[in-house]
Amino acid sequence: MVYHSTANASISTVGSNMKEFVKKKWVNRSDKLNRCKLDVRHVQWLSQEKEV
Repeated sequence: MVYHSTANASISTVGSNMKEFVKKKWVNRSDKLNRCKLDVRHVQWLSQEKEV
């Protein structure tokens, strides 16, 4: 009986760790995309400055 409760506790811990990992991965991907967008806008802005 004790074995089952310990196994269930470790499984739920692994599940919550996986959720945190996926969340961090998604946030990192989102941040990377936002940085790329900002870089593109910055380059566009610089190219407009050169044209004027």
